[in-house]
Amino acid sequence: MIKLLILGPTGSMGKLISSLAITDSDIEVVAACDLTQIGKELGSFVAIDDPNKILIKDVNNLQEVINETKPEVVIDFTVAKATEKNCTICVENGIRCVIGTTAMSKDFLDKFEELVGKNKAPAVISPNMATGVNLVFKISGILANYLKEWDIEVIEAHHHRKVDAPSGTALKIGEVISDSIDSNLDEIAKYGRKRGSN
Repeated sequence: MIKLLILGPTGSMGKLISSLAITDSDIEVVAACDLTQIGKELGSFVAIDDPNKILIKDVNNLQEVINETKPEVVIDFTVAKATEKNCTICVENGIRCVIGTTAMSKDFLDKFEELVGKNKAPAVISPNMATGVNLVFKISGILANYLKEWDIEVIEAHHHRKVDAPSGTALKIGEVISDSIDSNLDEIAKYGRKRGSN
């Protein structure tokens, strides 16, 4: 059984992850941490009967929570600043990470890769975990090789609550394409609306 720590269980993805993890017989949710809903029972928050009655803990006490619960894996779909801080703590404790947070800095990602190797704590980082979207990433790179002289556009639309623009998925597609045509996305990209705003 996998001992799981969920970071950000009160967000949209966090709720979905929590409800799936609680009902999975191969997973034991040992802790959930957030900045809100502290002390509330995780299962009642996601409308599922949690036999372990896990209470949401304050993420500011993450090291203490790790020491008490000994998670093996952490899932984090929060925000860049929180992920950069909290997943660093997790990796330093040898905890494997699954990260769906977007907009993390290249500097952090480079340092995090070194930290993961040093602590032998594997990590999966993707702006989109959907199988189909990951196929789009792969196919975009292949197609870009045949379209080097063409202008390539990534167009997306989202609900008004979308926090990051362009999305992590759109940026990843852009990165894959620019890598395939031996270019730097930061040098060739033009954005239709201000990056990081709604």
